Amino acid sequence: MAESKAVEAIGFMKDRLRETGLNIEKIILFGSQTSGEATEESDIDIIVISRDFRNKDIFKRARLTKEAEISTIRKFMIPFDILTMTPEEFESENSLLSDYAREGEIIYATQMERGDYASALQVRAKNKKWKTHKKLKKEQGL
Repeated sequence: MAESKAVEAIGFMKDRLRETGLNIEKIILFGSQTSGEATEESDIDIIVISRDFRNKDIFKRARLTKEAEISTIRKFMIPFDILTMTPEEFESENSLLSDYAREGEIIYATQMERGDYASALQVRAKNKKWKTHKKLKKEQGL
């Protein structure tokens, strides 16, 4: 699972993006932060999915995320690699980027998307054999 500092930085970035008026549908973390291979020098790889990226090239999309990225890097001193997608690009079967997105970890989703997130989190918890506080206390005899 993603490191808490990465999740905190992504939450901060999400808030900065929303302050600019960007309507975010999802933020997905991928790469070393989710594969368990992250080091102190690792960057944070995220995909931001928004309808606001429709009909915009990569340069216009970068302008929409630039200020939030700079603010986040200054605050957390962690490098970011931000990829942008429209919902249609995310759903595309022919995109390497959409493959990364599907294999990543959803860090933020709109209310409409949260049902998918909750289901994914339950599956991940089962696969990783996470334990609840209640179960841990019982095992420790508390």
